[in-house]
Amino acid sequence: MRITFATRKLQKLCTSIKVIKGELDKARMRKLQQRLMEIKAVDSLADLYKIKTLHCHQLIRDFKGAFAINLDESVRIVFIIADDPVPKLPDGSIDRENAKEIEIIGIGDYH
Repeated sequence: MRITFATRKLQKLCTSIKVIKGELDKARMRKLQQRLMEIKAVDSLADLYKIKTLHCHQLIRDFKGAFAINLDESVRIVFIIADDPVPKLPDGSIDRENAKEIEIIGIGDYH
């Protein structure tokens, strides 16, 4: 999958080791890098759902339309589908097989 970032700060957090070390502890830093590699290695959102350790799920309420995967027990990587147009099924839901680009909009504990 292709990954973009909602803000320059998020992009730096996810791509610069120096910035990551200042924002996350060592374990989360390693896990973030692992998760980004896992996202890049798959072809679609459907593939993310197949990796059970990610616990990929669609969000509701304040985050309706967004998805999340686990970074650890409490921290999530939150993203939206960035394909233009967003692929939809006839019932209006996201076509996970054809969603191939995400935009990371946050990393943190939204609970």
